[in-house]
Amino acid sequence: AGGGGLERELAAGARRGLRLAAVSDGLPCSIGVLQAPVTAGAAPEYRVVADRDLAGALDDLVGQGFVPVASTRTFGARHEIAFERLTPARPAGAWKLVDFEKLEDVPAAVSAAAEEGYRARLLVRPAFRSWPGLSERGMLLAVKAPDAAARESRVVFATKKNVDDMAAEVTAATTAGWQFDLLFSNTRDGSGKGRRERATAVLSKPRTGAAPPAPVTIERRSSFGMAG
Repeated sequence: AGGGGLERELAAGARRGLRLAAVSDGLPCSIGVLQAPVTAGAAPEYRVVADRDLAGALDDLVGQGFVPVASTRTFGARHEIAFERLTPARPAGAWKLVDFEKLEDVPAAVSAAAEEGYRARLLVRPAFRSWPGLSERGMLLAVKAPDAAARESRVVFATKKNVDDMAAEVTAATTAGWQFDLLFSNTRDGSGKGRRERATAVLSKPRTGAAPPAPVTIERRSSFGMAG
């Protein structure tokens, strides 16, 4: 749904005791899944913001206690970001919008944010490379805990032919103390119709001190559509 429809759907689900649990891309639009939480509580509240409005709305929504939880693709190339507010509220954190011109620019973009203590958490939209005037910069959201210090970042890329290599590298890194932040896949130019998929994994770790090992496994699964 788009143009306010998603926010209405989420609000209707919240009134029935449901929460947004997952969003799956790979069709002409995203599919959202709502489910009843294990522990019942106050109904969540939702706000949905279009990608073009996100920069101006982010700080205000976070200040009100809303947290970005999912990015959805409407029919066409537009994206919307769902924010959720719980009672009691989640622990406070600062959120930052990070943009990049093309997929190869992700390492530099997340490294600059990591130096400030931010960890990548949510892909808003991939970088869309098209004719002049139609291209769009990619965007992701990163979060920083109140006491977060500078971090190192590491980005691992894979094509559909070398996902096993990516999985081995990510598992080895997370066993050695790197922490998993974000995984997403998209076509190289960001279009929704191509089949040249690229997977991207973002890891980070504190510049000082050590994080406990938390091995992460990545497995390839087929899908109908662009992303798996």
